[in-house]
Amino acid sequence: MRPTVVLRATLKACVGLIAWLSAATMARAQDVDPMKVAALLMVHGAANGLEMEIANAERVGKDIILRDVEFTGVKDSGGPTKFAEVRLENVRALATGGYMIGRVAMPATAEVTEEGTWSTGAWSVREILVPPMEDKETFAFYAERFEMEPTRFSTKTGKTGVDIGRIVWTSSPFAKGKTLTSKFEPLDITIDPANAPKMDSDPDSDPDTDKAVNDYMRKITSGVMRLRIGGSGTWRDTDGRSTLTTSFDLKDVGKFSLGLDLSGLTAARFNGLQKMIVGLQPSTMNALSAEAAAPLMEAGQALKLHSVAIRFDDASLTRKVLDEAAKTSNQSRAQYVAQLKAMLPLFAPMLGDPKVAAQATAAASAYLDNPKSFEIKLQPSQPASFMELGLMAMTTPQAIVRRLAPQITANK
Repeated sequence: MRPTVVLRATLKACVGLIAWLSAATMARAQDVDPMKVAALLMVHGAANGLEMEIANAERVGKDIILRDVEFTGVKDSGGPTKFAEVRLENVRALATGGYMIGRVAMPATAEVTEEGTWSTGAWSVREILVPPMEDKETFAFYAERFEMEPTRFSTKTGKTGVDIGRIVWTSSPFAKGKTLTSKFEPLDITIDPANAPKMDSDPDSDPDTDKAVNDYMRKITSGVMRLRIGGSGTWRDTDGRSTLTTSFDLKDVGKFSLGLDLSGLTAARFNGLQKMIVGLQPSTMNALSAEAAAPLMEAGQALKLHSVAIRFDDASLTRKVLDEAAKTSNQSRAQYVAQLKAMLPLFAPMLGDPKVAAQATAAASAYLDNPKSFEIKLQPSQPASFMELGLMAMTTPQAIVRRLAPQITANK
């Protein structure tokens, strides 16, 4: 066959393929009904406790413009928030009957109060899954990325009291039967109590006690608090197997780390719990019917603990607390520590297991002598259901220690 014939045939095939792809793309675009998307958003929003009203929706290219959108927020939370329009970018119809929203973005806002101004950064959410109405096993509004620019509080004199850095959360795409991986990028938060807005105090609290606690916190945190938060996790919808690793690092104070390994909280059970929570009324929260509490009971039976790791790495907190306590009792730190260590054997029997008690006593003693790190790991030989642990707590509380098989260490 001559080269020109081959080239002509190849070009013809490429043109045909391009035409087919264009037709398929146009068909998919035509499948996107803006009012159906709006209806699904309102239905899934209500099911998740977020009431919203959308007056109209229209398609502009691949985007959908929602008109006169009103959010009442979480159920029973207060007044509505209104937007003249909200743009949903690159909306695609899915074979499942649902939709994928490429991006939703909102501009930065500012709120002036009597004490100063809250400047909230612009935010966006990408790749948002909106499942069909009949799908009960997929997370509605599951997104693959959330970004928010820094948020700050400034006093009327221009001093920064609160500075919350850029928030970034990412996740792998949702696919049934696949393990999701997610990550919360390190977030830096700085709070200057001298210039931060005043928190609403408990009407039943004692003002003198509140002042004493605040003064004490300033002593052990050196005034300005600088916190870094980060974490990552995994989750599988079919069996609910999930892991979580997170940390809270307060500069010059200490770092708290947590690791969890659980199973049983599938998508269907999570949605059932969400529906139950949304349906709760203040008058019925303390007296749920058996039918209403069924999702909670089912989740309690299914949710199982595989392992937990809790760790604290001290930067100065323990030493400062010991010094303050010793000063209050007119002792040196060495004297106060010796007094605490002498009391440890009195509490050991409460653990109900001699081996664990000896382990805990040795670790606590080592930590008091030289506070560097303290860690507790729970890793039962067989996963323990939360229902089982709850029954143990009511009947044989000391059996929980043996069931969870704790390992307690210090300075390692």
